[in-house]
Amino acid sequence: MDDCSTDNTLSIIEAFAASAPFLPRWDQNEEKGGWAGNFHMAMTKTTRDLILLSHQNDVWVPEKVERMERYTLEDPYALYRLPVNSVH
Repeated sequence: MDDCSTDNTLSIIEAFAASAPFLPRWDQNEEKGGWAGNFHMAMTKTTRDLILLSHQNDVWVPEKVERMERYTLEDPYALYRLPVNSVH
């Protein structure tokens, strides 16, 4: 979900999508909503069980998605209880 970026965010996403081993999905807001509005809009557009949100300055290590999935499979409420910076 892009919040009307004025940089080259969309071209970066499109370049990534062209070679990604999965089908990325993205959308762009019609108007700026701020980070909270953007996250809310993104969550309303998904139908998946696990939603991973990333803010503009978040850094993800390669195994982050795998770890997050494992945590939720072991305990469906695990991510609600994790401190903000505990899973990188």
